[in-house]
Amino acid sequence: VPASPTSSHFMSSAPTTVTGDPELDPPGQPAASTGIPALPPATAEQHQAVLAAETFLRAFARPSPTADVRLWWAHVGSLMTPHARLDYEGIDPARIPYTQLTGPGLIQPQPHEADSHLQTTVRIPTDAGDYLVVLQHPQAGWLVTRVIGPRS
Repeated sequence: VPASPTSSHFMSSAPTTVTGDPELDPPGQPAASTGIPALPPATAEQHQAVLAAETFLRAFARPSPTADVRLWWAHVGSLMTPHARLDYEGIDPARIPYTQLTGPGLIQPQPHEADSHLQTTVRIPTDAGDYLVVLQHPQAGWLVTRVIGPRS
């Protein structure tokens, strides 16, 4: 069962949903929106983070029913931190509600968190609503730590 600790738009320590399916998602309530608008990437580092988030979310989208789930997971998992791979292992890709991105990723500033070159959050619109992709920048480059789906 994947861990996806935060709301559709802002970070918190409470888990929320990725799929909207109570069998797949951990219990918890999404955090309230703070109204901080997402911004286009302003630095080369932010552009790299947005590209990594978009690449991940395209890979994570619900695959066709005939897709090989092992190959899907191998690609998705390669874009995540080791801890995130453990958290999301076993997710049923057929229950992921979106199939495509519908716009560019934007940097989502977080309240009470300093912008960091080691972690960032990117908001990306999909055909099932906006998703947040939280990334860390270890030595290997930007890797996904969490995926936060839209409020159900």
